Amino acid sequence: MTDTPLPRGVTLIAPGSGTGKTAVAVGITRALRRRNIAVDPFKATSVVKTTDRPGPPLKVYEHGVFHNCGAAGVPVRWWNNPVVAVTDGNGRGQLYVCGEPLGEVPVFGQDSLDLRTFPRDLRLRCLDAVGHALAVLADRGSFVVIEGSGGAGNQPSRADLANDVVPLRAGLPVVLVGNVNQEGHLAALAGLPGVLGEPYRRLMIGYVLNGVRDDGRLADARERLAQAMPIPELAAVPSYAPPDGYEDSPQECEVVYERRADHVASSGLLDAIASPGLAPPLVSALEES
Repeated sequence: MTDTPLPRGVTLIAPGSGTGKTAVAVGITRALRRRNIAVDPFKATSVVKTTDRPGPPLKVYEHGVFHNCGAAGVPVRWWNNPVVAVTDGNGRGQLYVCGEPLGEVPVFGQDSLDLRTFPRDLRLRCLDAVGHALAVLADRGSFVVIEGSGGAGNQPSRADLANDVVPLRAGLPVVLVGNVNQEGHLAALAGLPGVLGEPYRRLMIGYVLNGVRDDGRLADARERLAQAMPIPELAAVPSYAPPDGYEDSPQECEVVYERRADHVASSGLLDAIASPGLAPPLVSALEES
């Protein structure tokens, strides 16, 4: 993989699937786009189900960053998601690297790939593709919103391309995402800094509580996490369900992107990310350039 530094950006990871990483990433991306800041979404790896309906002209292996790129107002390109497994839920998936099918690989959990299970040639192809994608993004000079895949901390570091290798290589501020309504997520969130360890913890600037629907539940979560977390809460993002009958039409997607951006903006997350006390002023520096 390349050591080319990325432009300013942020990395979102979570202790498991279902936390709403994509929802938060979409909200950040669209909120930045409103400020006329060019944004490039990035997922090193993703797992796409054959039942997903990306719609024309997208191919099924492009669906992993369909919403992220839609919120950014950019077409899906290979560098947005260079490694994809398309699965029917049987524990295996067709691997695509830069859009090229390269055979079946095991799928780890709901939404992760374990590089240890890959033949050496495929493992090297994936590493090279992700390194090339990072170099492309660096050349583009945009704000990069990196989203992890599945749950961080569930695999040895060098086996987890999306949640460990890429965040450490990119060196961007890391924000943890937890869902206050999912059973077990708060405990997993609290344990994540310790599981990932150094030097990962040096990149962590705080955590986001996502899916907030009830003030009482939020207050309880804040009380418990304040005692357990070595990093601060950055924001609490309200829950938002897509409209009834939602089918990923362009019009419906725009409604969702705008609402996600409203919630991220109102939560103060962008300002928290840009706080000089936590990290370099990501947003303000881009607006001044």
